[in-house]
Amino acid sequence: MPQAKPLITNSQATYASICVENDEPAERLIQICEQALQSSGASRGQVLKMMGTLAWAHYDLDHMEPARKIFDRMLALDPHHQDALYGRGTLAFVANDYDASIDYHEQALAQGPTGHILSGLAASRYRADRIDLDEFLRQMEIALALSPNYRWALRETAWTLEANDEQDRARDYFERALAVANDDTNALYGMATVLRNTGEAERALIYSNKALAAAPQDYDVRSLRALILRELKRPKQSLKDAEYLIDQDPDRGAGFVRKAQALNALGQRQTGIDTLRGHVTRHPQDGFATYWLAWYLFVEGEYDEARLRMNAASVLDSADESDFRLLTRIELALGNVANARRAVDRALALDATSEWVIYRNALVLIAEGRFEEAEAEFDRAVSSGLPIDELSDFLKALVAQSRFMQAIQVRVRYSDLHAAQDAEGG
Repeated sequence: MPQAKPLITNSQATYASICVENDEPAERLIQICEQALQSSGASRGQVLKMMGTLAWAHYDLDHMEPARKIFDRMLALDPHHQDALYGRGTLAFVANDYDASIDYHEQALAQGPTGHILSGLAASRYRADRIDLDEFLRQMEIALALSPNYRWALRETAWTLEANDEQDRARDYFERALAVANDDTNALYGMATVLRNTGEAERALIYSNKALAAAPQDYDVRSLRALILRELKRPKQSLKDAEYLIDQDPDRGAGFVRKAQALNALGQRQTGIDTLRGHVTRHPQDGFATYWLAWYLFVEGEYDEARLRMNAASVLDSADESDFRLLTRIELALGNVANARRAVDRALALDATSEWVIYRNALVLIAEGRFEEAEAEFDRAVSSGLPIDELSDFLKALVAQSRFMQAIQVRVRYSDLHAAQDAEGG
């Protein structure tokens, strides 16, 4: 049978040369560079280069603490070493310590501009809310002018645009990354994400399949594929992916959520609820799984347990506007108007521009008897992108409060508006 490629055995000089060349797999580079650094006779510059290769090899394997220690040793030898400063900035960025990342990147930039440093600095500034989206994009394009094939910068730009619902622009950057390397798993995953977001589920499935072919053990890609398969009305295939995820990591909630979603599509919602309930009992800090458990409980009319679950989720660090939107719905269903107001105010504080948050606020305003304000808020939700299909539920809420005439007037107003828009389009 084939034998594993042996570690270089001829001379320390060869170890050093291979370490500096940096074209071996990360695991092998760690062995080679550690061996090379044990030799004597290397210059200070050679030592720093080998240490840099070793640090980045650890980084590539997610060994963040060993990487940090090596970068710090490099800075002890040379406080202005650009690669070490950039490395520390990258580690700070990964740890979400954006202020520290900015400081390290700025120190690295002082040694001379590179596309890597400029893109890392721009991303850190944006994440720290020091620049807006337009300035972020301007700075990233400057960085890409220096390093047009730097895939991290292309992907970071794409994901930032995707998070800002700029799906078409995000797709352009993912395509640029794939033009550099067509097996880039992150870019394939990104393409699948934006295609799903824009309703192109069949094409999204193609890209998720490509991503899994490149990285069969990638948990997030398989989770996305399970979601896409369910949306394509292939719940049995989705369930298979979900079971794979659970076997791969039984402590992560996404597999259980995907399983519950597939079971729901197969008409087995209660089994899905029990699946999620068991996971959340074992992992009460899993906000994602808790949200979906509460959602299915809400759909089943089990409002009291749904409220209990969402109250628990709302105090987690992971809580976002979607959690408070669901809690608002639950409280309204229970007739707890004051609690619904508190929940929707929390959602508004987190995202005052979301059409869905604005819409939920309109429904709470109806429950509070503030009918004219509710109508104005509904108009604002529609202008922000709320599907007009939600009009029927808004009208039902008005009718439930005996606001018959207002409901008729709102319906007529929107009918006239759409008639006028159709006429303009014709």
